[in-house]
Amino acid sequence: MTEALLSNLPKIAALKVVSYAARTHDGSEKAAAGIATAANVEAALEGSVLRAGDRVRITVRLLRANSGEQIWAEQYEDGFGDILQLQSSVTQKIADGIKVKITPQEQVRLTASRQVRSEA
Repeated sequence: MTEALLSNLPKIAALKVVSYAARTHDGSEKAAAGIATAANVEAALEGSVLRAGDRVRITVRLLRANSGEQIWAEQYEDGFGDILQLQSSVTQKIADGIKVKITPQEQVRLTASRQVRSEA
């Protein structure tokens, strides 16, 4: 899911997406706000994925970099059957949730799907 969001969110011109490792060289974890500050961005999006059987719950939070204050948060729950559609849907919902304007061209790029062979 992380990789899908890092691939999809940059398709929205209004967002600056910086991928940044969450671990320091000594192996300790840094808070998302600290990572955002180090990456020189205003906010960080953090989240988690929980799967139970054929259901998946995705929790995302947007944090202000300078204070760690939560700006926005949401949970999405859906069936795990079509994971590619779920990834696109969550990207769209995040953009809607944080009030980012998406152009019609960006909308097409976000919803475009490709065939995936399950045998692969």
